[in-house]
Amino acid sequence: MKILCIEDDEGLAKLLQRSLNKQHYRVEIAIDGQQGWELIQSSAYDLILLDWMLPSLTGIEICQRLRAGLHLPSSPNQDTPILLMTALDAVTNKVLGLDAGADDYVVKPFDFDEILARIRALLRRSQKTRSPLLQWGALCLHPSSCEVTYRGSPITLAAKEYELLELFLRNPEQIFSLDRLLFNLWTTGGTPSEGAVRAHIKGLRQKLKQAGAEDPIDTLYKLGYRLKQRQDRRTMKDEPTAEELSTPEAQGTASLAEEAPPTADRMTELSSIPPEFLDVWQECRQSYCDRLLIIETAVTALEQGSLTPDQQQSAAQEAHTLIGSLGSFGLTEASHLSRQVQQLLKGLETLGPDDLAQLKQLIAQLKKHLEPSIPLPAEPEPLEEIAFSETLPLEFGEEKGSPKGAASSPFPSLLIVEDDWPLAQMLSKEASAGGWRVTIATTLKDAQQSFQASPFDTILLDIHLSDTAGNGLDFLAMVRRQAPDLPVVMLTADENFEDRVEAARLGSRCFLQKPIAPAQVLTALAQVLQQASRSSAHILIVDDDPALLQILCNLLQPCGYRVTTLSQPQAFWQTLEQAVPDLLILDVELCQPPATLPSTDALIPPLSGIELCQVIRSDLRWNRVPVLFLSAYADIETVQRSFAAGADDFLSKPVVPLDLLTRIKTRLEQRKLWQATELDELTGVSLRRKALLDLTRLMRLAQRQSQPLSLALIDLDHFKQVNDRYGHSAGDQVLRYVGQLLHQLVRQEDVVGRWGGEEFIVGMYGIHKEVGVRRLEEVLGRLRQFVFQDQSDEPFQVTFSAGVSQLPEDGSDLQRLYCVADQALYRAKAAGRKQIFSS
Repeated sequence: MKILCIEDDEGLAKLLQRSLNKQHYRVEIAIDGQQGWELIQSSAYDLILLDWMLPSLTGIEICQRLRAGLHLPSSPNQDTPILLMTALDAVTNKVLGLDAGADDYVVKPFDFDEILARIRALLRRSQKTRSPLLQWGALCLHPSSCEVTYRGSPITLAAKEYELLELFLRNPEQIFSLDRLLFNLWTTGGTPSEGAVRAHIKGLRQKLKQAGAEDPIDTLYKLGYRLKQRQDRRTMKDEPTAEELSTPEAQGTASLAEEAPPTADRMTELSSIPPEFLDVWQECRQSYCDRLLIIETAVTALEQGSLTPDQQQSAAQEAHTLIGSLGSFGLTEASHLSRQVQQLLKGLETLGPDDLAQLKQLIAQLKKHLEPSIPLPAEPEPLEEIAFSETLPLEFGEEKGSPKGAASSPFPSLLIVEDDWPLAQMLSKEASAGGWRVTIATTLKDAQQSFQASPFDTILLDIHLSDTAGNGLDFLAMVRRQAPDLPVVMLTADENFEDRVEAARLGSRCFLQKPIAPAQVLTALAQVLQQASRSSAHILIVDDDPALLQILCNLLQPCGYRVTTLSQPQAFWQTLEQAVPDLLILDVELCQPPATLPSTDALIPPLSGIELCQVIRSDLRWNRVPVLFLSAYADIETVQRSFAAGADDFLSKPVVPLDLLTRIKTRLEQRKLWQATELDELTGVSLRRKALLDLTRLMRLAQRQSQPLSLALIDLDHFKQVNDRYGHSAGDQVLRYVGQLLHQLVRQEDVVGRWGGEEFIVGMYGIHKEVGVRRLEEVLGRLRQFVFQDQSDEPFQVTFSAGVSQLPEDGSDLQRLYCVADQALYRAKAAGRKQIFSS
């Protein structure tokens, strides 16, 4: 059954939701009157829990509107029972609430056993048109007590399993797709994946089977689920009817009696928070401390003679909230203290010195009750498990003495989840030849065991496995819960758009369609891994307000972004080339102090964000960097000028944090897609054009900072013979592995590009050529140790030669440095290859 809880105290609302969920009720929450009214207009509910004192629209106003049918000519909730909740316990308040249209009235703080009993009573009275008993053969569901029985024996179901069964029993002729089940059984904002819905249906079937009941749910291919149609009920002699089961003989010792009344120790239990509410209390405790701080501030102002009517009203309202909320958590004494505070705040006109002292004493006592002295449970709730079959995973490509998934290994680890064993072997062989360390899992249990045992750099996952314990989407959901940032590439032979949508929802980085060549799969894996392994995005913010710069820093840095701020736009270009940002945030209007050119007395004209954006868009090296404008001016003319200058997005001040973070994330994702077009598909390194632009930028930075820069030219030895003897597929393996080695063994700030054919170029900032030679020797050493295999499993090895030049000793421009490095490369080849020479 579906309940709407309209309560502005989020802590109390969550507490009610938790308690009611345990009783198999579905609960949606609204934290103000207007939001609650909108939900009443759009959805049907079995009961409404309504607070009296609400922002925007009070509980009394909602009652009056709903019962009068205002704005709701065909409302499904016009006759829905309403249980009014408030800390106002006067008889006149109760009369006013009931006259407004409420069906019952409970005073905060309330006992949860009492409110559950009132809810059950209201639901019983409202179910005139509902069947008091839902049955399918000997399987019975009792809505009034939320119990499920089979042949008189109770069956314990989880909340969602109960709701699924009730939905099917109430609608025996209807077919429910996964989308329709999500809409009917999950609240807005808490919608899980379709894989989770399948898991709940599977759990329901298993529990009914364990109880001896027949599976009541039909699966209709590509349509959804429905209740099985029992065509000849007279043949079911083994299954007695509900009437037969209702006799004492059939029931045996089974009893559906109500819970025993509360014991004498109930008041003792209410003096502390129940263990199941500890996590909710820890989450909400600070909000109650903030409410108490508002009261304390008002009392301080009262003592100083500066209390305003608004402060007094706000403090009284906060005390009113604390009365109900703290009592509902079991803090009875704190609730009583809050009530005394509220009464004193209401009578400020007659407040004397003794009353003021009492008020301060009450606040001090309340502080003690709100101290964070209650420990959290020792262990978190276990994650939902998936059942899998028993087999051990097979591993390929492991380095001797190197633990699987070890962070110290330069070779990335890959988990392949694929039940097609020949295809898995082909993929593993291709990946191992490319330097990956591979683990194969042919069942979901293998996959879960491998995932729990070792860290992986990426996962290749087939959605549709023959394993009956679940599908790839279930495993993907589990991976997302435990490792949200782990890149997962999906593989499937089905052209099912719904699967693609669900995989995208669960954060899959790439979706591949079978049949596909293993080399293409490895190319996709390399690109996904490269994007995932990049350091956090770097953001440059230009604004003349230092306070705003600090606020933006504090907002973005905890989200993992590297932030550079600039308040002097004259230093923009120098900062830009030094920071190399992934995104720019510019203020439209930049106020700056007057400045003069170094060689003259001429004033530098002030710069605006519009002009800085125009400069960015006119430079080939920077014209694709996303630009987001901030401005206190949101008029049409300013917005149009910003986009005309090249802006990607525009936000008005004051900045809304969530909006800003969403815009930044969107622009950075778009930049990643664009960057993928600048990478060589085979090797994963930059294409020649991008490498040329990056090397030019790096050289200018080195010249401005008076730093050395080493330029290396690498050429694979006898590469034509590799292609001729072992085939172009083997040649692609070599190129892919070399590109991977270079990426792993150079720094983030260095430039690696494929210059053409078997030739690579590397720019190393701040590195002398002697150090550059040693770094390349390390790369060469790893390459010489690696054994490749062609399609017939014939082994072969590859080496390279390289030449290194240095800025500024060997030249001041890229063309000159390239020529010097090429000459050194020629000498290395003439000396027998497999060597690295410097200028």
